[in-house]
Amino acid sequence: MFAGQCKMIGKQTVHDLVGNQPALDIDAPLMEAVHLMVENNLINLPILDKGELVGMLRDNDLLAAASAYFS
Repeated sequence: MFAGQCKMIGKQTVHDLVGNQPALDIDAPLMEAVHLMVENNLINLPILDKGELVGMLRDNDLLAAASAYFS
């Protein structure tokens, strides 16, 4: 059974697993990130600069920013 599952996984691509996950430009407002993450049930959001991946925004990053803002 395990060997059969490994064969199935071996034929998949990363795109099969990730699909069309949203990404956000580095200059986008934080509220746009919040909206994308909530709407798509994401805990991480790829951040792009001129189409190149420059980092990942985590839900904890947003919570920390909100906490600092309201403190």
